[in-house]
Amino acid sequence: MEQEERVKTIVPLNSHTARACLSCGLVKTFEQFNQDGCENCPFLSLKNNKEGINECTTPSFEGLIALINPQESWVAKWKGFVDRIPGCYAMRLTGRLPPEIIQQLREQNIDYVPLDNDN
Repeated sequence: MEQEERVKTIVPLNSHTARACLSCGLVKTFEQFNQDGCENCPFLSLKNNKEGINECTTPSFEGLIALINPQESWVAKWKGFVDRIPGCYAMRLTGRLPPEIIQQLREQNIDYVPLDNDN
């Protein structure tokens, strides 16, 4: 039951306000990002950060991949999502993290691979 409840919290609750994280592709609503941040990308500090959410997520994405068990999913392996939490992910998105955030990630030795192309 705990796994089931956890999955419910990372599925976008409203498709009209859904946004995708520009770093990992996780799709949630603006409100969900504001409440919980991005579980895959805590280094973006999106929790309670509306400006950060606007800079680091995009409403412009295509397709959804629903991952329940990323470690066993061939789709997760194909897309390189094996190390991500269960949830919904954009197949393709438009946009990149701002240059200043990319620089901060480099300084922290965090690799950023843009998702705005076919991986």
